[in-house]
Amino acid sequence: MTEILLLLRNCTYCIFIFEELPSFIIPFYFASERTLVNYLNSSVK
Repeated sequence: MTEILLLLRNCTYCIFIFEELPSFIIPFYFASERTLVNYLNSSVK
């Protein structure tokens, strides 16, 4: 959760993930496309 909060500080890109409830939205912010790619790659591992 801390990692997400750190990403919130520098937001350029926003990905909204909808859970079961439409009103329940979790925003993910990435400083750049590279950060997004690195995050996805690290989450896969």
